[in-house]
This record gives sequence, structure tokens and C-alpha cells, in this order.
Amino acid sequence: MMTWLAPLGFWAALFLVLYIAVQDFLRLKVRNLAVLALIGCYALFATGLPTAVVIGDLAAGLLLFVLSFGFWMAGMMGGGDAKLALPLGFLVGWHGLAGYTVLLLVFAAGFMLALRLGNCWLRGRGLVGRRLSVILGSQKVPYAVPMGLSAWIVIALRGV
Repeated sequence: MMTWLAPLGFWAALFLVLYIAVQDFLRLKVRNLAVLALIGCYALFATGLPTAVVIGDLAAGLLLFVLSFGFWMAGMMGGGDAKLALPLGFLVGWHGLAGYTVLLLVFAAGFMLALRLGNCWLRGRGLVGRRLSVILGSQKVPYAVPMGLSAWIVIALRGV
């Protein structure tokens, strides 16, 4: 049974996921407040879901968080990206994990390729070219970009 809160949480989550991805690209940071807001969006969205589905969503979020925490501990991922995995897992849900994983693999590989090739082609020209140069020079990767794009597609399909 859908309440008016569920669609509000759904649309707010879609907007916020893109906002977080852009902010991570521009600043190489995922803010705690944005992660908490995304958890809040899921809480609103969950008001229209059966309990069994919510349990699966929570399990998906915990699974992604545990995996991301391991990547963070190994120095392969930033802490903000690891925190972001929790609400993204909630939002993609247990049944969306496979699709999210495949999309994440494709977008992460594509993003890494775009970082390398884009920097060569743009050579620091323009806003994007300068940003790519800074990202490559920092030795950091804004993983929220491929994570967010992958999740956005799965979340959008979930709401259809």
C-alpha cells in the first residue's frame, strides 16, 4: 500500500543520488549529511513497501556496506564512498543487487577509461578537462560517480 510519503522518498532519492555523484566529482567528498539524507529518503520510500521487501533492502544495504568497508580498510576506496554504499543498497534492494553490480562494473570501467582518455584528449582544457587533471593528480577516484549512476538506473527501474 503506497502512502504519499513513498513517492516523495523515491523522487528525492533519485535527485539526491545524482547530486552526491556530482559533488563527489567536483570535490572528491561524500558528505555525511548527504548519506543521512539518502537514508531518510529510503525511510520515506519504505513506507510503501511490504515488510519482507524492507528486510531484503536492509540486507542489501548491509552487504554492500560490509564489502565497501573492506575496500576502505584495504585502501581501495574512500570512507565517504563506503558510507554511501549503505543507503544505495537500501534503495536498489536485494532484487536489484545483480543489476546494480553489473552496471557498477560497466560504469566503473567506463569512468576509469574516461579519466585516462579524457585527460589525454582534453589536456586540462575546459572545466571537465581541468577537473580530470586534478582527479588524476590527486590519486583519488570519485567512486560515487559510477556508484550513483548505477544505482540511479536500478532505483528508477524499481519505481516503474
